[in-house]
Amino acid sequence: MAIRFSPNSAKLADEFSRKQLQAVSTALGNKELLGYRFEIGVHTDSKGKDAYNLQLSQQRAKAVQQMLCQEPVVDCT
Repeated sequence: MAIRFSPNSAKLADEFSRKQLQAVSTALGNKELLGYRFEIGVHTDSKGKDAYNLQLSQQRAKAVQQMLCQEPVVDCT
């Protein structure tokens, strides 16, 4: 699944990406997945300095986590 972000930003680029995250949130609320842990992985393009891209990747991962945790079916504890 591809979640698109605005350039040089941790903001979602479009409504499609927001709907994709809502679908993931719904899927994660499935009782069969209780007790499982999931990892959020993000990346940037290769433009810019490594340190900047690492920071941007971390911000994007945090943004995805926060969006998923806003949904009542996802337990983020």
